[in-house]
Amino acid sequence: MRRVLLGSFSVLVLIGNLYSADVERPFRSMKSADLLVKSRQHSVKAIRELGMRKDKSAIGVLKNLASEPDVEIQISTGYIRSTERREIRKKEMRRSSRMEARIALARIGETGYLEEFIIGLSSSNLNWKSECIRRLAEIGDKRAVAHLIPILDDDSAPPSEAFGHDKMVFSFQAALGLKVLLPDVHAGFVVKHNGRGKLFRDDWKNWWSLNKDKFQIK
Repeated sequence: MRRVLLGSFSVLVLIGNLYSADVERPFRSMKSADLLVKSRQHSVKAIRELGMRKDKSAIGVLKNLASEPDVEIQISTGYIRSTERREIRKKEMRRSSRMEARIALARIGETGYLEEFIIGLSSSNLNWKSECIRRLAEIGDKRAVAHLIPILDDDSAPPSEAFGHDKMVFSFQAALGLKVLLPDVHAGFVVKHNGRGKLFRDDWKNWWSLNKDKFQIK
């Protein structure tokens, strides 16, 4: 995919899976005790499952993972020895588990972690801002809606795209996030406009003016 057009409903569908609260759950049938063991071993899938279950008994383990220091990953341009590759994989796993723990805590209801991603929407690091939009959609907390609505007017873009696609302007990313968080509202806009794909900027703004009091963080 080389370009993203603001009015393209097909692109909205194709990329929508990157902005989704419906994530893979291969450990759905695993007992919580076993998930906690795997989470301590930095298993991203186990951490994700605990978050999807909103398992409050996991908060302590998840906070420990979330508070681990971020690790810097440096990759050599030349030959990489097997020991270096293993170290890189280990660091990647720890970084991923740290992020997944923060997402899980936000899902469980730890508001401070939700706010961390919301604050990221104002970050000067535009790649982080882009990731925060996606993560808020993934977390699925509708209180994020209040902070995505203003981004519908932001047609700038991050310098790079972290998810394998060319640059997507922030207004488009916000539209994807709102579509995931409020699918019924979005479906109503599609019907209203006879299935013609668009960002529905004005529709979202009008809807928000009538419903904004329902989505404030306490």
